[in-house]
Amino acid sequence: MIFFKKKEFANAKYWLIISFFWLSATLFDRVWWNFYTKGIPSWDQADYLNSALDHGRSLGVLQGGEWQGFESMLDLSPKIPPFASIVNGFLMTFTGELPINAAWSLSFWHALLVFSVAGWCLLINGQKLGYISVFILIFSPALLNLRTNYVLEMPLISLTTFSLWQLGEWIDLNKGGKYKTLFFAFFASSLALLVKQSALIALFPGLILAAVIGFKRSEIKPIQIFIGFLIIFFMIFPWLSHNWILTIGGTKRAVIESAVNEGDPSILTFENWFWYFKLLPKQIGLNSFIIGISAWILRCFTYKKNKILDNYINNFQVKWLIFNLFSCWFLTTLVPNKDPRYIAAAIPLLVILLSIGWLYWVDLLLMMLKKNKYYSTRNLFLLFIPFTVVFQVKDKFSLNRLTSTNYNPLQNIINEVNHLNKNNEKKTLIVIPSTPDLNQHNTSFFGRINGGNIVGRQLGKNKRELLPMMSYSSLILLAEGDQGSVRSVSRVFDESIRNSDYFENIKYFPRDNGDTYSLWQRTKFAPPPADFSEKFQVIASGLSLGPKGVKDVFDEIAVHHMIDGHLEYQDSVKEKANKILLDKPNDINARWSLTLLAILQNRPEEADKHLAVLEDLETGNPWPSVYRSMVNLINLKPWKSFEISKKVKKQYNNKTLIALTDISGFLSGRLWLYSQAKSSLNLAIKDIEDQLK
Repeated sequence: MIFFKKKEFANAKYWLIISFFWLSATLFDRVWWNFYTKGIPSWDQADYLNSALDHGRSLGVLQGGEWQGFESMLDLSPKIPPFASIVNGFLMTFTGELPINAAWSLSFWHALLVFSVAGWCLLINGQKLGYISVFILIFSPALLNLRTNYVLEMPLISLTTFSLWQLGEWIDLNKGGKYKTLFFAFFASSLALLVKQSALIALFPGLILAAVIGFKRSEIKPIQIFIGFLIIFFMIFPWLSHNWILTIGGTKRAVIESAVNEGDPSILTFENWFWYFKLLPKQIGLNSFIIGISAWILRCFTYKKNKILDNYINNFQVKWLIFNLFSCWFLTTLVPNKDPRYIAAAIPLLVILLSIGWLYWVDLLLMMLKKNKYYSTRNLFLLFIPFTVVFQVKDKFSLNRLTSTNYNPLQNIINEVNHLNKNNEKKTLIVIPSTPDLNQHNTSFFGRINGGNIVGRQLGKNKRELLPMMSYSSLILLAEGDQGSVRSVSRVFDESIRNSDYFENIKYFPRDNGDTYSLWQRTKFAPPPADFSEKFQVIASGLSLGPKGVKDVFDEIAVHHMIDGHLEYQDSVKEKANKILLDKPNDINARWSLTLLAILQNRPEEADKHLAVLEDLETGNPWPSVYRSMVNLINLKPWKSFEISKKVKKQYNNKTLIALTDISGFLSGRLWLYSQAKSSLNLAIKDIEDQLK
């Protein structure tokens, strides 16, 4: 028999009860996923499911995929970091790939969040605070929503909370400075940043403050701080260096352009600064929020010191908690794009702070009961906590919403396409409508689960896409009735397909609202789809014309990437170009084809190799040198970019080349070129804009 010490037994009992809380919440979630969800993931949810599926396949653990190297895996996450998708994709091997099964990963991340909050509460005060915090946390409406919604906020807040807990313990005044805690803190921070860039909002102030406190404390050696930030650098550098250009572009679109399109308030307005305040009671739960905040308000208006709350206020860990809560709210408010889930990283911290208020009322009432010899009634009061917290989510379930999970009509559509595609060849299904229950993202997901090879792509945004669609497409999906969030020009596409002899209707699929979707296939009387790899070699040489040529090339490539969702043309282009170069190493069109292909595949070193040859072949043309300087700058080789552009700058007197010389010179250590680089960059931008006009 194993005998536990009293403290060890108490700790084991604590974590056992916390585990029970998590299991209860997980049961709650599974009931929701099995009986209350519509089933078909919408736009964002399907996008993240696709990412998990992609990464699971790239690891070789899911059917239809194989390991093709680290660089190929980094290609899968050009805008959003890959860690959550890697974990979620790996978990799919155990849970299954359907959305209802893939959602088990949310329970995994929720476990990390629950145990992080429980561990932080032990550090702040003790087990009683942990019980209250975890109970409020699992029943907060915001967390209930995130646990039943396949987005990245659950892994994000789990890792940021764990990281802040470990950072706080590392710099703790009583027992900080341990290398184990240092490793956990900075490793978790790295992983959080590799889930979503917005983790920086939650972690940056804490990381800086931790470093400042660390330098002041004798128990923490400066080498520890250096090691910590070195861990972050080496963890995020491979992904960031591979995708930094697309990451910046994607962040700009998601943060700035989305804010404008959605009509979010300017950061200079009163509404902006109180945007998230008005959401907090609903996100935490009105009962939990009022009871928790009332204790802190009471403390502010109490002239005499309150011994119970003062013990918490004077706690270093509480100050650390409040600092990170405030900084997370402040920086999130500065972000132009507003959404209730963007403040999610602050919710666990706010829950702990409110739980301290709850603990104040619990302790105060128990003292009163004990004083009046009614201490035995404490159990009746403690029952009030779960009643109050659970009451705030009473409307989550409604019996009239009880349905079994249903993936139709989308699953029926995919089954029909698979019936037509008996050899499981790679096919692209063009999707004209865009609705929550059918769009290019969830079509791709259902088309590829269990080793499938059907991807969905949307066309119908502008008229220039119409002719390529009619020339190259084989399978198209239309809607009768509601078209969803599409532009008016999509009606032209719809009518063109229905009125054309090139396509015939295969089948209609009923929708819940009484409308239908219809599947259309290319007829045997229509000309066979053209070979885009032949055309690619012609349009690639347009890069030699500069900005106007680049725009035309990428406009055409963008359309075809929608039509050929698997990008099968690329293997054919590479094979044909390399075959030409065996006999004619100086073939200009073949070199431009391989250059453009390398750029599209994010292989800057490969592009540099072909552009170096084109510099010699295209005498009198500055653009091979311009592109070569650019790809080396993108490849984080500013010194090489500087040498390339400096060498030919005087020969061509090209404004873009001059700007690249100054920028790469500055970035490679010539700091005196800053103002010159700024000026030449503005001139280059104006010159490019003039050429595009």
